[in-house]
Amino acid sequence: MWTFKSFSLLFVSYVYFLPLVCSNPLTMTKQEWKARYPSFSIEEVYSPRALRRLNQTGQHIINFEFLDMLQALRNEVGPIYVNIGQHRRRGVRDPYDNYLIYNKNWNYSFHLAGIAADISSSKYSVDELYPKVKNFRFNNKRFTGIGLYPTWIHVDIRPRTEPGHVFWTG
Repeated sequence: MWTFKSFSLLFVSYVYFLPLVCSNPLTMTKQEWKARYPSFSIEEVYSPRALRRLNQTGQHIINFEFLDMLQALRNEVGPIYVNIGQHRRRGVRDPYDNYLIYNKNWNYSFHLAGIAADISSSKYSVDELYPKVKNFRFNNKRFTGIGLYPTWIHVDIRPRTEPGHVFWTG
């Protein structure tokens, strides 16, 4: 059950966790967004709840360095998608989105901090896309978290001290 106490815990960790990984200027006009990310609309990257928050505050949650990597990956491998179909919580999420997905107060998600997305491709299967994602480099950086699911791949830029990436299947 969603209660004020559980929301408070989510909100506190959301506010605490966000500055640790988000080094954004936080604001960007729609024209600046379109020029920097011609392949991604804001609606594709943000869940509907997170987009409402963006429209209310004018402050982005997404880490622009992460989105630069997604744009470069899309430029390299062709069409990749975030937040398509019924799964509208695959990019930047609001804390309540996580509650709806996991049906519990689970607030340790890189989606909340704007450094994770679940991607899919119309050109490649998950098995074909995985090696491209695994070997992808942009400005000497790589995805540090990669999770394979039946119809999508989770990618993130979680802070890591060890080389390589965290890998899992779901």
